[in-house]
Amino acid sequence: MTTFNHPPRILFLYGSLRERSYSRLLAEEAARIIEGFGAETRFFDPRELPIKGSVEETPPKVQELRELSLWSEGQVWSTPEMHGNITGISCNASQWRFAVFQRCEYAAASGTLDANVYYS
Repeated sequence: MTTFNHPPRILFLYGSLRERSYSRLLAEEAARIIEGFGAETRFFDPRELPIKGSVEETPPKVQELRELSLWSEGQVWSTPEMHGNITGISCNASQWRFAVFQRCEYAAASGTLDANVYYS
């Protein structure tokens, strides 16, 4: 059994750019709750994350995403459903291939992302 000398590190990612984003507000509320249980939380703001394949070098926003992924021991993704799928913002973040998802399944009946816990 592994013993840690720090609180659990949880990264929150949200898939909306709107100023009054409910997925962001939900992530902030969830972070507030788990901080009450002793976890350390951080957020990744997807603004300025370039589209995968549109740049050749690794931009600072991608570096930030990768560093936060490596820091985290657990992640919570909060994204609105857009026409039966996750948003392009969330899809783009996952395509930067920073080993966030060990598995990603779509529910066949509803087309929404299954409620699985994903660990980096």
